Amino acid sequence: MLKIPWSGSIWDMPCCLRHAAEGNQIAFLMCYTANMIIAAMTISLHVPWVHSLKEKRMEVRSLLSRVRSQFNVSAAEVGDQDIHQSIIIGVAAIAANGAQADSILDSVIHFVEANSEAQVVSIDREHR
Repeated sequence: MLKIPWSGSIWDMPCCLRHAAEGNQIAFLMCYTANMIIAAMTISLHVPWVHSLKEKRMEVRSLLSRVRSQFNVSAAEVGDQDIHQSIIIGVAAIAANGAQADSILDSVIHFVEANSEAQVVSIDREHR
């Protein structure tokens, strides 16, 4: 068993340190290597040339399939599904660190801007 200086309860420790203190090497390695960043964002787009929900569905399907095939991300239409000139796309990715997560989301944004005639209205990002 490892002696780790800690003033609080063992349950207040980060799980990696708790596993090390308990001498559970396998759980420590699994916990230590399982750290990841979940990055998510929503992109709001305006498509003024779209005049029906059918046209919108074609645009959304095309854009989502290109984003999914170009990047290893999950993507879906997450809002304004009944408003024909507004598209809200949600994108989620898993990365090893914050810099990689930011890089993936930046690449997706640049791809959407370059490969769609839609105007980007807003972008909301978050990491966990």
